[in-house]
Amino acid sequence: MRKRVSIIILSLFAVALLLPVAGVFSTKSTHVVGVGAGPPVMTIIPVKFAGGNTFYSVTGTGAYGGPDLVGTTEGTHRWHENKDGKTNLHLDLVFS
Repeated sequence: MRKRVSIIILSLFAVALLLPVAGVFSTKSTHVVGVGAGPPVMTIIPVKFAGGNTFYSVTGTGAYGGPDLVGTTEGTHRWHENKDGKTNLHLDLVFS
């Protein structure tokens, strides 16, 4: 009997460890205004072609200026151009 209770308690503990922890540390969003200062410098490289789709790897830099922010960006992008001409973008930018 003791062994069965121990197994049940151990199982419940294992399940509890797998549950997500709801911890959020955030502040309220702040609206800022900035405008791109000139065209970005980008390098576009086709990586793969599949089923009429084209996948690109893109790197680039840009500059922004405005009343609320001024700085530059460096980024890597992944572009997926569908065979119907629409393009999906995933951008990872670092703003300095």
